[in-house]
Amino acid sequence: MKLRIFALVLGSLMLIHAATSRSQVVSACGQLTNEEGPFDYRNAPPKILDLVQRYHFTESVATLAGGSTASNVAADISYTLRWFPNHPRALMAMAELARREKKDPPKGSPYTVQCWFQRAIEFRPDDEKVRAIYGVTLLRDGKRSQAIEQLTKALAMAPDDANAHYNLGLAYFGDKRYEEALAQAKAAYALGFPLPGLRDMLKRENQWK
Repeated sequence: MKLRIFALVLGSLMLIHAATSRSQVVSACGQLTNEEGPFDYRNAPPKILDLVQRYHFTESVATLAGGSTASNVAADISYTLRWFPNHPRALMAMAELARREKKDPPKGSPYTVQCWFQRAIEFRPDDEKVRAIYGVTLLRDGKRSQAIEQLTKALAMAPDDANAHYNLGLAYFGDKRYEEALAQAKAAYALGFPLPGLRDMLKRENQWK
């Protein structure tokens, strides 16, 4: 009964959104515009955001502890990302799930992690958080050159993002580009980044000045 009410409420809200939706296709990663949105997470109608998160992106789903309306977590995360392609916690959760399962796409997800990020970027290319999260994901997967590209784009839009500076520094350090790593470390710490890891790594290489 609750799910039926949920569907009816969302259906009525979608009628309002239909007039402003635009058809978008992201190569092999599927069409963005569908019967479930999409909406920009940053300024989504609170009622729709609340409904989707209450039933699908629960704390249990966000922490990968278990599914909410589906038997597996990926299905609920996928549902959330169809509504809000640039939902930051959902993107992080999908990336972590693939890493944990050592399977991409994770069981229950129609797309790979790369596809979910491509969809988010196509949907809102001006969302620096998506770029930063994608950069960190690529860095954790050992794809430093791609991580550098995404983190650089994130910082072009949000130059005061200490976390992006720090992770870009880690990527440069991994490529032994120590001067660039040092510059990013200095920027991150000047902005209040708390972890000393990058500074310690540079010190061990006698690169901290």
